[in-house]
Amino acid sequence: MNERIKAARKAAGLKQAELAEKLGVKPNTITSYETGLRVPSDAIVISICRELNVSEHWLRTGEGEMSLPKEPDAQLDEILGQIASSEDELIKNIIKAYWSLD
Repeated sequence: MNERIKAARKAAGLKQAELAEKLGVKPNTITSYETGLRVPSDAIVISICRELNVSEHWLRTGEGEMSLPKEPDAQLDEILGQIASSEDELIKNIIKAYWSLD
């Protein structure tokens, strides 16, 4: 599991300290998980999966796909975040309306 934690963190573009902050642990705790010195608790495994959007089954076993599909609202939030610098509410409203179409 240690190598998969590291791979998932890197895929998310996070440093150990950044992941540690998101999980509420110390950076050296992440190091110990990634080197195999410590095994994360079930609660930490679930938190890692949530924060890095990875499959718990993959993280524990290495089987299946690493990433979980993004929820539609998460995809919309990501797109809106990309255009957040735009002050034009009309553009945002059009994208929201388009996104909700079948």
